[in-house]
Amino acid sequence: MSGGPAGYEARFRRHAAVDEAVDRYTSAILAVREDAAYAFKLLSKEERYRAFMIFGLMSAMDEKGYGLPNGLFASYCEQAAGISKRTAQTTLQLLVHYGFAQMRIDPSDRRSRLYRAEPKLVQFLTDWIEASLIALRLLDVPAAREATPRQLMPALTVSGSDAYAQDGYVFFPDPDFRHLFAEIEGGSLVVMAVVASAREGGPGPSRGDLARRFHMSRAQVTRIVAVGRESGLFGADEAGAPTVTARLEDTYLDCILKALGFLAFHYENGLRMGGGPRTLPGERER
Repeated sequence: MSGGPAGYEARFRRHAAVDEAVDRYTSAILAVREDAAYAFKLLSKEERYRAFMIFGLMSAMDEKGYGLPNGLFASYCEQAAGISKRTAQTTLQLLVHYGFAQMRIDPSDRRSRLYRAEPKLVQFLTDWIEASLIALRLLDVPAAREATPRQLMPALTVSGSDAYAQDGYVFFPDPDFRHLFAEIEGGSLVVMAVVASAREGGPGPSRGDLARRFHMSRAQVTRIVAVGRESGLFGADEAGAPTVTARLEDTYLDCILKALGFLAFHYENGLRMGGGPRTLPGERER
């Protein structure tokens, strides 16, 4: 456990299976995001995505299914994560709209709203954790082999929820990459798809293919590609499709290994701290 997430990241960089792990993780996360393509507005920009994940992590502690007060959630997002209350409130509305949460009036304070996670959110988080475990098993992380997503969700909450809220952008050390991947709506999807195609040895995906795949307009994709090319993160093939540059290859690898190092540390640390099976949001009492 010494060295924290950075220690795991350093170990992963030396691992013989690091390239395969990054490939498998990229493909698995893309699959999870494509399955939730209907929730594009909620998950396609990093600030809303972070608020979504914070809601999920906080909800994992709500064993009785009481629900999170909207004021508490918005204040936590603002104070701990630097996410505006407006974005937090919009995220709550979108969570309800897409069926990830249910809203009710707080019986103890009619001015407050309570938001309870629904099974759809639990399934998304389960699939998201399993995507990381595909990579972490290859990288010989014990928790990835010995625990299930059902056990690791509360473990991650116990150990990593505050760290994620306070420093969720630590995965993006390159400011140009952060802008492309995290701050432009749909940028992360386009980057992952272009990287995945390159790592599989195929041609760069066309703008039309990307737009259809991720339910975006061609104008959105064109803007993302233009920003990537201006910063030297995307190149172009003879047909004008975006391709991976050496800079993107390096910065993407940094991002994924930092994310996997963070998850590996907090999965294992959370289990050590006593995080484990409990009633999760959307589940009935047993």
